[in-house]
Amino acid sequence: IEPVGDLVRVHAITAAMQPVVVPTDVHRVVAGTVDCLEPLTALTLKAAAILGSRFTAGQARELHPMAPTVEQADAALTELVARGLLVVDGDRFRFQHSITRDVAASLLTPAQHRSLHRRAAEMIEAERPDDPDAVELLAHHRRDADDAARALPYLSDAALSSGPTFAGPQT
Repeated sequence: IEPVGDLVRVHAITAAMQPVVVPTDVHRVVAGTVDCLEPLTALTLKAAAILGSRFTAGQARELHPMAPTVEQADAALTELVARGLLVVDGDRFRFQHSITRDVAASLLTPAQHRSLHRRAAEMIEAERPDDPDAVELLAHHRRDADDAARALPYLSDAALSSGPTFAGPQT
């Protein structure tokens, strides 16, 4: 924690794909900021939160539940960058802070959350059908879509592929 004027900056390091516990007052501030956005822009931010910390404009548009036009999606992303919620990172966007991403995702209804994770998994399966690097991401999205039958093979593959990397010393 680092004081910055009247604010406090929180630095957190977490394992990939793990939620960060956000103090209620910080959550309220970020949620209030999202609530002040136009509906399409707010939903763009919330849907993007499902994609992870980095995503392309095309991915955000494809996942968006309102199926915005390219112009609408670009305008929403431009607004989110202008407000400091997203940052342009090469050919991608990323969340300025992981807290923003966590709060945006928490503002989705359970049904929206499941539906967006299902659609994200379908996007990845279509874009990267034979990519072994996508297995953990697919496991995450299928699990959070409450699709146990389709998550299980990915979870199994992810566990098998991580074994040598994370296994302790053999005795």
